[in-house]
Amino acid sequence: MKYKNILIGTTILGLVTFLLPVVTGRDMSLAPMSRAVASYLRLPSPVILFILWYGAFSIALILSLVNIKSIIFSRIRFVIIILLNIYAIAVHLAITSELIGRTGALGFGGIIYYLSAVANIFVCILLFKDGEINIKKEIDSHKSDS
Repeated sequence: MKYKNILIGTTILGLVTFLLPVVTGRDMSLAPMSRAVASYLRLPSPVILFILWYGAFSIALILSLVNIKSIIFSRIRFVIIILLNIYAIAVHLAITSELIGRTGALGFGGIIYYLSAVANIFVCILLFKDGEINIKKEIDSHKSDS
């Protein structure tokens, strides 16, 4: 259960990074959800940018809040969350590398975004393995009852 709380916390932290500057430079500090970033990336609206950039964290948060009793579906959920976080890292890398160019550096929000995605992947792997341990414990307890 403690891993699930870590998963929820890091996912929320990853979502909150849209308020923090993702790219900082000599004289600039860009928050990811600004009209300037959306127009630079040739997107019609910052809402589309939010869906592309933070949609994976939004879906991962919803999946982490759902309580699934089936071990098979629970493992499928963890695999989906891992894939969503890999997607989040890829999108974040593509967008920030485009924004950084040669003048900027990764901002505080960008660093937290990467750390949140990596932490989610690590926690999902632990939860995936923890489910296997619980199966063995349940099988062992049923054997001792017989």
